[in-house]
Amino acid sequence: MSAFSDLQTDTKEYCSISGTTFDTQIKGWINDAQADFTSDENWKFIANSPLTVKGRKIKKAMMRPKSKGGYGHKKGKSVFFASQRKGTIKGTHK
Repeated sequence: MSAFSDLQTDTKEYCSISGTTFDTQIKGWINDAQADFTSDENWKFIANSPLTVKGRKIKKAMMRPKSKGGYGHKKGKSVFFASQRKGTIKGTHK
């Protein structure tokens, strides 16, 4: 038996003991994993991770005052990290 089929068998046995269905249990685990990934602590880690030279340049440009073509300090910082999370800009953190 493969490791995956062992995991399926163990999960199905767990479901029969706990009184839930296999699909409900898997969906619950997926939802828990997604909630963990999108938690504030994970994003704080990304936001506080060291930036590359490219990342520092882009962040600095975005944080320029509006009169100089940027977003301003607070908005520029949030736009930079939102773009980084979305994947619009890559290679900005080590």
